[in-house]
Amino acid sequence: MKRKTLAVRVIFIAIVLMVTTVAAINIQAMQQVCRITEIMDWSGKVEVSLKNYETGKNIQVTEASDLEEICDSLAALKYGGLYLGRKFGKSWVQPGDQAYSLIVSTGEFQEVLILYAPHDQSYIVWEPLNITLKNTDALYETIWSFFE
Repeated sequence: MKRKTLAVRVIFIAIVLMVTTVAAINIQAMQQVCRITEIMDWSGKVEVSLKNYETGKNIQVTEASDLEEICDSLAALKYGGLYLGRKFGKSWVQPGDQAYSLIVSTGEFQEVLILYAPHDQSYIVWEPLNITLKNTDALYETIWSFFE
């Protein structure tokens, strides 16, 4: 009887630890998205570069009005959860893919966002997991307009 009670306690503690770990990772991921959506506060220090994977073209965004438009589009992003499928990364996107990357850097951080067509496949490259994004239509359209 004591062995069963001990086993139940160990299983219960393991479940609590797993739930706590997943919750902590989700909170960190949400904070990562919030940090990006609040980038407008650093509008004077923001550096943005774009890449079109289909054509291989790179653009460094320097105009204040263009940076403001990108920052406004970033503000609409929402946390979509952790991406637990295939491991994505900058090297995973192949030339010819209908995808764009947005690299946003300030003096404090650098983030890489990958936006695929269709828009529901957008994510942030984040270690150890990737973050999926919701409400990316405005950002996708903004980035796409630079490559027209």
